Amino acid sequence: MPPTSANRLIHEETHFNVNELQREHDQLLSKLNPDQAHIYDVVVSSVMNSKGRFFFVNGHGGTGKTFLWRTIISGLRCCGKIVLAVASSRIALLLLPGGRTTHSCFKKPLTIDEWSTCNIKRGTQLARSDSCPRRRFQTDPPVVPGGTKNEILDASISTSQLWQQCTILPLRINMRLQHIPGDDHDREELAEFAYWILKVGEGDIRGICNLNDSEKSWIKIPHQFIVSRPRDPFEAMTEEIYPNLVRFFVEPNYVKERAIVTLINETVDALNHYILDRIPGEAKIYLSSDSLSGASAGFQDQHRLYPPEILNKISVPGVPDHKLDLKKEARVLTGEHDREIV
Repeated sequence: MPPTSANRLIHEETHFNVNELQREHDQLLSKLNPDQAHIYDVVVSSVMNSKGRFFFVNGHGGTGKTFLWRTIISGLRCCGKIVLAVASSRIALLLLPGGRTTHSCFKKPLTIDEWSTCNIKRGTQLARSDSCPRRRFQTDPPVVPGGTKNEILDASISTSQLWQQCTILPLRINMRLQHIPGDDHDREELAEFAYWILKVGEGDIRGICNLNDSEKSWIKIPHQFIVSRPRDPFEAMTEEIYPNLVRFFVEPNYVKERAIVTLINETVDALNHYILDRIPGEAKIYLSSDSLSGASAGFQDQHRLYPPEILNKISVPGVPDHKLDLKKEARVLTGEHDREIV
């Protein structure tokens, strides 16, 4: 019989194929590097011995954090343990097996004050949160509107009262660089870039002054890391990151192994349109249907102020634009596998 609403969550977190989980766990466990293996032993031992601990795994991109999470989660679920894998964003949780957002899983309030609590019962064996500070320590400080540097530092996670009870477990081996396809020259270039990025984040690269800025807060990018061609910047960037796009765009791995990261969403939209135009085939255009809710207070007045033509021009982060262009075989990233319950 289907589970009742009272035990639905327990059913979802225990309804796994144990044999498949065991095979996955054994395969992952055999590939852990020394840093990952140490963290695995510490965390699993704490759970099995019912010792409440607070861990923070500190590792930059490429050190195998997701691989480690999958190993720990599959191992504990094989033993019949309930593991709540949560993340602060819907994008991050796509990497976690059976992942949920923190707000959904723990009924975390959207508006937080000093009395806010989460729905976590005493004695819970393991709740694993990905990217708990929700930002990179080296590059993204906490947001304090109008705050000074000292106020921003005071808002960092390391000043929390809980931080003193936290066990920090480092990951130092860049596994991503070791598995990059290509020749030794390509790997050396990527390793050099990764090392430079880390040094910038750690404050080891000397800053310079720029324009009217009296503080040395600007970092000069080495010339070998810059795509500089006397052409359209979108064309230069696309050819650098997506060589032979027309030939290989149908290959899933070709698309998965590449990405262009920008500072603002407008640049993302412009790049997406540019790359889509280069893909052969006729585009299909889909339009949204935007209108105000008839149940809104003052609907008649608002309807005159915000006709559909105005609503169609509104661009909101995380929400598709009014006009959606699609082509056959073009890859589209969606959030359909995030296990969010509506």
